[in-house]
Amino acid sequence: MLDAEGTSMLAEVDREVRPSRPGTGVQDLSGARVPSETEASARRRGGRARRGGNEPEVRKVWINPDEDHARENRRFPTNYISTTKYSPWNLLPKFLFEQFTLFSNAYFLAVGCLYAVDKITPVFTGGRYSTLWTLTVVIVVAFVKDVWEDLNRLRSDRAVNRHATRRLAQDGDEHVQDTTWARVHVGDILRIEKDEAVPADMVILACSSDDGVAYIETKQLDGESNLKVKVSIPDVSDHFDNIQGALETRGYIDCEAPNELMYRFNGSITILQGEEEVVLPLSYENFLLRGCTLRNTEYVLGVVVNTGRETKLMMNIKPAPRKRSTVEKKTSYYYFVPFTMQIVFCSILAVLSRSECRRLPIRDAWYFAQPDENCAFLPSFLRFFTYFLTFSSMIPIALNIFIEIARVFHTIQVSSDGDMIDESTGTKSEARTSNLTTELGQVSYVFSDKTGTLTANRMVFKKCSVGGVVYGWDLDDAATSSKVLPVEKLSSKLHDQNRSGNLEDVIGEEFFKVLSICHAVVPEPGPDGQSVIYQSSSPDEVALATFAKAQGFEFASRSNKEIFVQRDGHEEAYEILGVIDFDSTRKRMSVIVRGPDAKVKVYTKGADSVILSRLAPGQSLNKAKDDIGAFAVEGLRTLALAYRQVDDAWFDQWSKRYAEARGSLTDREREVEVVADEIERALTFVGVTAIEDKLQDGVPDTLRSLRQAGIAIWILTGDKQETAINIGLSSGTFDEDMDIVIINEHDVPGTSAQIDRALGRWTALAVETEGLKKYGLVIDGATLHFALAPELETKFINLTRMAKSVVGCRLSPKQKSEIVDCVRRHEKGKITLGIGDGANDVGMIRAAHIGVGIVGLEGQEARLASDFSIGQFRFLKKLLLVHGRWFYKRITKMALFTIYKNIMLALNDLYWAPFNLFSGQPLLDPWMSGMYNIFFTALSPIALGAFDQELVKDYALTFPEVYRKGPKNTAYNLSKFIAWILTAWWHSALTFFIAFFARADGPRANGQPVGMWPFGVIVYLNVLFTVLFYLWLFQNSWTWLTFTAWILSIIAVFLFLGLFCLFSLSTNTSPPMNLVVQVLWGQPKTWLIILLVVLIACLPRLTLRTYRRSYRPNLKVLVQELQRKRLKREDLEGKDPDKDALHQRRPSVSITRGEESMVFSGFNFEPYVPSKSGTFYVEKGSGERPLLFPRTGSDTKVTVDVDHSSTSFGKHRRAKSDGRVLLP
Repeated sequence: MLDAEGTSMLAEVDREVRPSRPGTGVQDLSGARVPSETEASARRRGGRARRGGNEPEVRKVWINPDEDHARENRRFPTNYISTTKYSPWNLLPKFLFEQFTLFSNAYFLAVGCLYAVDKITPVFTGGRYSTLWTLTVVIVVAFVKDVWEDLNRLRSDRAVNRHATRRLAQDGDEHVQDTTWARVHVGDILRIEKDEAVPADMVILACSSDDGVAYIETKQLDGESNLKVKVSIPDVSDHFDNIQGALETRGYIDCEAPNELMYRFNGSITILQGEEEVVLPLSYENFLLRGCTLRNTEYVLGVVVNTGRETKLMMNIKPAPRKRSTVEKKTSYYYFVPFTMQIVFCSILAVLSRSECRRLPIRDAWYFAQPDENCAFLPSFLRFFTYFLTFSSMIPIALNIFIEIARVFHTIQVSSDGDMIDESTGTKSEARTSNLTTELGQVSYVFSDKTGTLTANRMVFKKCSVGGVVYGWDLDDAATSSKVLPVEKLSSKLHDQNRSGNLEDVIGEEFFKVLSICHAVVPEPGPDGQSVIYQSSSPDEVALATFAKAQGFEFASRSNKEIFVQRDGHEEAYEILGVIDFDSTRKRMSVIVRGPDAKVKVYTKGADSVILSRLAPGQSLNKAKDDIGAFAVEGLRTLALAYRQVDDAWFDQWSKRYAEARGSLTDREREVEVVADEIERALTFVGVTAIEDKLQDGVPDTLRSLRQAGIAIWILTGDKQETAINIGLSSGTFDEDMDIVIINEHDVPGTSAQIDRALGRWTALAVETEGLKKYGLVIDGATLHFALAPELETKFINLTRMAKSVVGCRLSPKQKSEIVDCVRRHEKGKITLGIGDGANDVGMIRAAHIGVGIVGLEGQEARLASDFSIGQFRFLKKLLLVHGRWFYKRITKMALFTIYKNIMLALNDLYWAPFNLFSGQPLLDPWMSGMYNIFFTALSPIALGAFDQELVKDYALTFPEVYRKGPKNTAYNLSKFIAWILTAWWHSALTFFIAFFARADGPRANGQPVGMWPFGVIVYLNVLFTVLFYLWLFQNSWTWLTFTAWILSIIAVFLFLGLFCLFSLSTNTSPPMNLVVQVLWGQPKTWLIILLVVLIACLPRLTLRTYRRSYRPNLKVLVQELQRKRLKREDLEGKDPDKDALHQRRPSVSITRGEESMVFSGFNFEPYVPSKSGTFYVEKGSGERPLLFPRTGSDTKVTVDVDHSSTSFGKHRRAKSDGRVLLP
């Protein structure tokens, strides 16, 4: 219903990070999400929404205004929207401007115009306009395509603008009037019914529920199906709870001016009561976005504050930057070669034309009316342009069309691939742009998010630490031990009526209260109508609430004022006194409630580093920190939980300050943050939760194959370092025998020193050790900030070049995109790919050459911002190694072959020039030149570009190494381009001179001379059949489509040439061509010449290919042989290419700092010398406590983990180490 503003319109939305609750910055409570740059900049501006010009920063909207104030409301735009690209008055000029800014179109327009100049054109028949006709076809096709797409947008716009809604009005008998979306104005009070969409940005005045809570769905905006909570302010809804009251209440809203920040709204509403004014703050909780849908609520009354193009949705609709493929850009660049050849030929032939005219007696021939003028400078100068037209076909007009047609087939092949359908959701892969299909075959870097991309984003509660004891939930027998107790031992005590009430019980009870109260979960009725399903934009919150429910602390429902928890068969009501939402700067969320015992408590959860720093002094945290580290090593996502009890008097004072801060229109975020910080101090620690986010199926195999393909893998995540490393190991990003360099510093000098140390170490090893295997690199967000400083950026990139895989942890969305931008700046010509599933990945996806979005549980932002979308990460393997390689090889072959066939035809006029005394007379009729590209040599190259397969999918997946040539551009580079031009040159010489020396222009059987035109036709036939048969040598796979295309090309030669040379047709188009083809086809000499030319042209290439395949096969040839013989990889003789580069030394052991923060930093590769400081370790596999050795300088004490635990980081790092030495 909302297609124009919804999913289709948001394909190009530049989106910021979505909050878990209205008004927040993010949705992940583990610290893995941070606010968007636009949101952060808004905070720095003090929350102001500047729009430039003279637009005020605050908009005033009158409610039920008088006549003067109504005029103020009417000065804002209407709600009519238009998303069309063109309008009736700019359609033609805008379209033509866009088309003729393209080099190829402008070039052929100039060529077509020159053909119309009598003193320049070499053709005086109707064929002189063939170039213009061909160009017209190209332009008309593009015009029809653009207009058709724009008409579809117009129809969608009209459908949306004509949607019905209801408006409250004082005039007439009906106080609730039907109207359309387009007629909605700022200040209108609308009544939105259940399951209706919101037509404009609105502030809720009242709703049908007694508690003032309304539920909305934003699926049309961001793809999320979970419901969000919106509330009306009680003191406002009291005035608007009925139609009459809503029409009589007067007031106004002061709010921020329209801006693109989708998930933020600040303002205040003033109710006029006689001389008295009641001012109340407004926030995002009271705000409805255009395009959202009302659910589970009978109706909502709201006042419109933004309309039409000024709604937040429409302001976010921005065209995505046009990405051009490398092949497309190179082709435009390589055109300078044939263009330069054209200019050189034209210049030489123009000079020879004048010198020949002066030298030969023909200048005095009787048929020259003014012989002296023919040898003057001006005619010779114009001869340059005559030859320019003759050689204009060297630049193929049809290549862009061929590429676009082939790309259409590429997108269809991706979308229809049955192997790339997510069976669990039915999600198909989608090529959202056709421009970048060839880029998929050239990827050098893959930048991947972790949560929801590598992992399934289906959170499962696994463990918790409460009171220094670790409890597990739903663990298998192997995971349970004396150190991990079943969580039921904790929860069962809390339900015992005779419990002692000791500190342990109190802490346990508060632990479960945090889980059941401090969240933004929305309960919904299940399919059976009895059960309850939890929904939230954060899967972590759903997992925690589900766990609490299973332990007897069930979150039952919420209202605007209360949260209800089912416990021991009865319902407990907690009055909501305040909610301090989560954002990525705070990394915590707090809910302030008054419980059944009338005590005011603050329940807080968030990132462990933040919560632990806010605890009251005197609490023992050593065990908790150990547990947090252990959970992180297992790859679990951790959250710390705490609470605080405050007295009523202090809370009343704090609440007043908090209300004042929330009512501020300027600097609101900063003031709220300062006041909120006061109540989130002196907390009591209650425990830590550990949630498992399992890897998706096929992730390790996919990453391993991508690495074998020569692609560098970067995992960029907001998780803790230990968690990120563990995921790197379990996913196969890091090998068990791979050394890991960890850079974690706190300033520029320290970061520089660590980079220099690692560079020196690995540069020396690369020189000294043959076949050195690359290492893995780990860096955190704080250190990355220093590493990307201008003075360190180049060194950092050099370090990453030597790494086989890179993991970045604790990164913000901005840093993800900065990394991609940095790599693109320093790695010119290397193709990058960004893949993610959430709003925080949009910047990275847009920054990369290719953006891939995974359709997951975090909404549709990643998909809408991407160039390709897939359902699971494992599908990336086939997308790159199969489809990507196919697309790249196909398009490059097609482009080179198209250049080859055009130059081959054009060069025949170069050889013909001396025989016509450099007069500029073309060898071929222009109509034949036009048919050459449109009918005779079009289908086969297109089929080659759309369907050819060097390797079938199974062998392309089994041998990912064959992909490595794609990123090296071996299939399409300047030398390859010139080689094809040289091939075209000597093939054209064959087609012309064999025909010439075979006396193809000799007399016919009846003694009459053949003449110029029949000779040209024989040369033309030589070119045609040479091109079509030469194509056979580059066609790797023949399907019924490619074979049909080739057969149709042959048929077209006979059909169209036969019809063109019929007397009835040629008389009106080209009289010299009457029956020429029919006569030539009847002569055996014609076919002998064609056969000889084709054999001589193809035989060298066939011989060379046979020699290479037999005596100098490359990997691709070997795989093709295995494919032909249906053998497997292990049957290939020789060593696995990926195994040849293994270390000849033992990897360094894991080095971790002994500090409580559990951070890592670099290596010190000096051997142990008692007299000097260094990095030392002891084994702790024997169960003894590890010793800590002090260090001097900037280094800290360290310990080496050689633990034999099956899940420890140490095991992976120690795979081939004896645990005794740092150096081999």
